[in-house]
Amino acid sequence: MKLLQSSQAKRVFSSGTYILILFMIFALFSGGQVRVNASDNLSLQQLLLEAVEESNELADERKNVSDLERELARLRANAGWQYDLNMSYNRGEQVQLSGDEPGPSELSGTQERYNISIDGGRSFLAGFNLTTDLTILDSTDLDFDAVTDDWQFDIGLNLRLWPRTPSELARTLDSLENNLALARLELMEARDELFLELAGDYIEIMFLEMRQENNLENLNIAERRLSRVEKRKEIGEAGELELAETRLALRQADRAYQSTERNLARLKEDFEKKAALNNEIDYGLSDQVEGLLVNEQGPIDERISDYLANFSEVIRDSQKNSLQYSRLMQSLAEAEQELEWHDKEDSFEIDLSGRTELNEGSWQAGFNISYPLYDGGVSGYDREDIVGEIETVSLNIEEFIFNLEQGLEAELDGLIIKQDELEDKEIEKEMSRLSFLQEEEARELGAIDELELLEAELNYEAAIIDYEEARLELALDLLEFEQKPGYWSMEEIINE
Repeated sequence: MKLLQSSQAKRVFSSGTYILILFMIFALFSGGQVRVNASDNLSLQQLLLEAVEESNELADERKNVSDLERELARLRANAGWQYDLNMSYNRGEQVQLSGDEPGPSELSGTQERYNISIDGGRSFLAGFNLTTDLTILDSTDLDFDAVTDDWQFDIGLNLRLWPRTPSELARTLDSLENNLALARLELMEARDELFLELAGDYIEIMFLEMRQENNLENLNIAERRLSRVEKRKEIGEAGELELAETRLALRQADRAYQSTERNLARLKEDFEKKAALNNEIDYGLSDQVEGLLVNEQGPIDERISDYLANFSEVIRDSQKNSLQYSRLMQSLAEAEQELEWHDKEDSFEIDLSGRTELNEGSWQAGFNISYPLYDGGVSGYDREDIVGEIETVSLNIEEFIFNLEQGLEAELDGLIIKQDELEDKEIEKEMSRLSFLQEEEARELGAIDELELLEAELNYEAAIIDYEEARLELALDLLEFEQKPGYWSMEEIINE
């Protein structure tokens, strides 16, 4: 790279460079604050974790969890004790007939009645309902001194003895809790996917910046070569065709540089928008990318070989770790439970009830038995629907397992293909290195000029970039594969 650095040092400062320097000097002397790169103290791991937490990409998953938590809290609150304070006032007149003989009626006077009571109750998950009714005042006048004599407290209960199936409240709570657990798993899975997606975007930008440095050197070489050809043409050592070809080469190098610059700007804008971070991002953390994707996970070749040798275990673990499989199994369990409850409830029902008045000491208790004699066949249709749902979900589970196996096999084959491609990149890198060494020897012998040696070095650097990018992309694809059976998750990084 010494030749590259020396060639870069020979570039003439453009007017834009001078303007930038003057602007920075003005900013310093005017007391303006230059934006500090806040990510200098952030590792790549911290940067990606913060990006996942701050990103709006997971807004739907977070809202789903929040809504279910709120709904569950509301339902539990509704299952607790509920009390109402009732106060009433009534005023009226009664008409009393004068007798059997027709004649004017007599008014018995104006009557007033006051009532103050507190009633409430609670429904328990086991199907037990308890009600209370406290009458504080029920009188024709507001004589609070007589409250101690007029109060009345009633307690009532109702319990279904058969069939012993959960109440609607218990069923709804259980369904909400299961849905909340799955929603949290979905959020965790989405966070893992976003982490790997951001890591992939970061790697793409990082290597594109490396290629842009290479493009800049190529542009520099093309400019210098054009300058030499123009001088040679002035003395008659170069013709119009060589000059035209050199100008086209410069134009091509400039277009490659400008195109990469636009692509870089777009990728950075998309990445920073997705990451939702307010600080600047350092895209040169190549050593940390290596540590995060390769060093901390183990050798890539060994991991792929291990998954090939134990593919049945990978399928089993991926099945158990799959969110879609969990949803299907929950649907199957709920349908089978619903069928069991339906068969129990399609029979006789026994309810136990009781009530007591504490202040009077009176009580009553009893039970009620009912049996559905005829419903027009509605119950049979309901049962057929539940059985049909069980059969449909069972078929969906079989289809999912088949597709899962096929998908994992295809992904593993893809990793093996990328392994082979990486070996090809390694061979190309070694060939570029040998070619560069040959060019160095030729330069020492005076067979080629400095620009030709620079081109050979740039080709070698480009081969290194291609190899390293392919290697890290393979490591990233392997992590995406390992996420499915649960061999990798973002939580492991957080807990380190």
